[in-house]
Amino acid sequence: MQMTRRYQILLALWVASFFIFGDVHPPTIQAEGENRVEVAIRNFAYEVQGSALPPGAPATLILRNTDKVEHGFISLFFQEIDVQVESGGATTFGRGIKGVHIAPGGEVQIRFIPPRPGRFTFTCDLHPQMKGEVLLLSVGAA
Repeated sequence: MQMTRRYQILLALWVASFFIFGDVHPPTIQAEGENRVEVAIRNFAYEVQGSALPPGAPATLILRNTDKVEHGFISLFFQEIDVQVESGGATTFGRGIKGVHIAPGGEVQIRFIPPRPGRFTFTCDLHPQMKGEVLLLSVGAA
């Protein structure tokens, strides 16, 4: 919950700086202890490497396409949350991103804060048989 508040403050400061200084870079959704999950795209399949992601904490999803064809990575989940997508030196950010296409040999990093527990499912819009998921789990205190 505290990380969500920190992100809201960073976002408010960024918006304020836009009105004062003009166009500036967006805040980075990243913090100490960031949770990471890697998804390798190999042989027309998603291979998820990493553990579940906790809701309310910054997370990075790293996508690597090792196939020789372009693949998609789409999810309704991205339409509900703010994300930063980094690829090839460019950063796209905002809410309502449908997904990304990843060139052969390409890598994309998606940073976000999962809002709630559940399943984060994704598919390839270019190859509909490709499907995957990442779990979003809350871990209670022992």
